[in-house]
Amino acid sequence: MMDVECIKRIYNRLEDEKSKEIFVNRLLYSLTGDRKYMLEIINKMEEVQKIWEFLKTSREIYIFGAGSYGRVIIDFYKEYMTIRGLIDNDISKVGKCLGGGVPVVSFSDFLERGGKNAKVIISSRLYCKEMFNQLIEAGILQENILNLGELINNLVSRQYFDLPALNSRETDREVFIDGGCFSGFSSLGFIKWCNEKFEKIYAFEPDSINLLKCKKVLADYADKCEIIPKGLWDSTKDLRFANLGAGDSCISDDGNIIIPVTNLDEVVKEKVTFLKLDIEGAEYKALLGARKIIKRDSPRLAICVYHKPEDIWELPELLLDINPNYKFYFRHYSIATHETILYAV
Repeated sequence: MMDVECIKRIYNRLEDEKSKEIFVNRLLYSLTGDRKYMLEIINKMEEVQKIWEFLKTSREIYIFGAGSYGRVIIDFYKEYMTIRGLIDNDISKVGKCLGGGVPVVSFSDFLERGGKNAKVIISSRLYCKEMFNQLIEAGILQENILNLGELINNLVSRQYFDLPALNSRETDREVFIDGGCFSGFSSLGFIKWCNEKFEKIYAFEPDSINLLKCKKVLADYADKCEIIPKGLWDSTKDLRFANLGAGDSCISDDGNIIIPVTNLDEVVKEKVTFLKLDIEGAEYKALLGARKIIKRDSPRLAICVYHKPEDIWELPELLLDINPNYKFYFRHYSIATHETILYAV
């Protein structure tokens, strides 16, 4: 339960000014819902400064990509720009309206509406290169294009491993737990971070489609990677799971399928050196299920603290209850409210 002493306790464990600033503003956002506090975090990021630079010459723009990041831009930045439309190559989306009435248009319709002179923000992460080339080939000037998808990819690629305080490695026998391995790229990030000097990776992912992606991505390291088709919790049982696709699937009482979950203390017996959790709101339960590991091994931790408003104080408070020796850092890796990470060392 949050109180003044809880907040003081966490704040006094923060190791730099950047962490303090992120913690205070994220806490105020959780308590009030006022996005000005998130903007205090976001506006200092290089990627978001490029958005403001782009909008200096004209605030009338098109967004290329009607997927999740296109909707994020509408939702989070609509007060700061006039969005004339969403462009999408998927004909099934054309004609629909998103974000309070923003029309989705085809690429040809965009060009017919005078698109060659328009300013365009590319929102897709997966197809940003192809979209950029499509715009250039259509005669759009490069200075009228902001490839935000590429900027976001560069930002996300640093997530979990870019904190300098993580680099004081004392062993070449790293054991990494990838909680919510999704497509396997965070495990690849770990492998790069430790220069391939590791003993074992335990990757947990309950989504069957993501499991296949993960196995493919980590195929070259299959002998040292155990990919476990389960969610993480504080006990072993079956739970309902909302299989929503992308990265939004989560344990939910209203879930459409049943998945097995387990706790880390039962599964992992080696000395753990690094634990990462991005499990869509189940982080608190998973930490409870890793009490022995956290107390015994003091692993480096990279924990998402944005899925629930209370995560920003409940998760660090729980960690200090389990192991009072931890010191904390906060970092943020998105252009909106998601991807705030608590590092504990």
